[in-house]
Amino acid sequence: MQDASFILGRSRPSRLPKHAFTAKHPSKRKRTVSASEIFKQRTAPPTNQRSPLQPVVKPKRVTVNHAGVQKNKGPLDPNVVLKAPKDSRGKKSRSPTKSKSSSNSFSGVHPISAAFNETTYAYREHIYHTATDLLSVAQEELLASLSRVSNIPLPSCPSRSSPEAECTMVSVPYAFKEARKTLTQPLGTAVLKCRQADGEGNTQLEPLMLSLEERMTMFERMLTEEEQEIRRLEGEWERVVGEIVKVGMPVLGEREVGSLLGFHTQEQGHDDEGHEEGQFVLEDDEMTLLNGTLLSKPKKKVAFTQPPPVPAFITSRSIFKHTLPPLPSLPQQQIVEFEKYVDDLGIQELEELEKLAKEEQKGWQDKQVKIMELLQDG
Repeated sequence: MQDASFILGRSRPSRLPKHAFTAKHPSKRKRTVSASEIFKQRTAPPTNQRSPLQPVVKPKRVTVNHAGVQKNKGPLDPNVVLKAPKDSRGKKSRSPTKSKSSSNSFSGVHPISAAFNETTYAYREHIYHTATDLLSVAQEELLASLSRVSNIPLPSCPSRSSPEAECTMVSVPYAFKEARKTLTQPLGTAVLKCRQADGEGNTQLEPLMLSLEERMTMFERMLTEEEQEIRRLEGEWERVVGEIVKVGMPVLGEREVGSLLGFHTQEQGHDDEGHEEGQFVLEDDEMTLLNGTLLSKPKKKVAFTQPPPVPAFITSRSIFKHTLPPLPSLPQQQIVEFEKYVDDLGIQELEELEKLAKEEQKGWQDKQVKIMELLQDG
């Protein structure tokens, strides 16, 4: 009876709990994933040996149905791309089985796993950019130091004349190449600004523009003319000196003429040390001493003395037809008498001068005595 009255509603029914009619369809229930499954270390399949630095791999983005995201009610994963649900009445998804499978496509990605993957990717990106920046700075510093060492200013740089001017820094091979270009260029066409002087030595005010080839030709011609003039003057000097020697030898002697003109002459086949020409002279070898002890006996060496060569213009014939006559022999007796006269010259005159000086001194003393007497009487 109670059951019938309950069914018919004659009596007030008791209130049911809230969860009595809130049961969801089994396919719509939340699927729980254990945290141990997420952080469990999975064994990777064996692969070939790779470098310890692994490339940064961006996590894959998963495309899920919009309905699945709404039913999941978890934090939205940034790697998940929302996809609008297709119409169940469309041509491709009319069966309820396909719609259920599409709604469960997001069930494999957990929010914690997605956040972990995103954080890992951001951390790897940060490490990659930091390491790249450090390597770039180190590379720039090394390149700058290498540039300072290997680069030099151009030879035509104006910084040597004006410090404020900028100078181009180039590598050593490039600077060598530029210098070689200027060296290998033909110099004959280069124009020079020259000034000429007249015969009196006055320099012309107007400059003369000549090419280098013309200037070198003029210099070569001038050099040839000067060389010919020097040779002509040298011949005249040799003739004059030769005549002086030929005149002075019979008058003064070979030795005196040689000492006057600055060349060495020898008389009667003897040199300055008294050795005859062609004879050998013994020379002592240097003795080697070590702490005052004689190590080896001195050895005798033989050296032949050779007279210095006499210039050819001295021994040549005179240009004059008539030679000087020989000197007459001077009387020896007259020379002795003349020398005696020269020695006695002035002795008698000096005695007379000394006698006059004494008389004058005596007269001056007498005058002084008389002056003193007059002063006393007055």
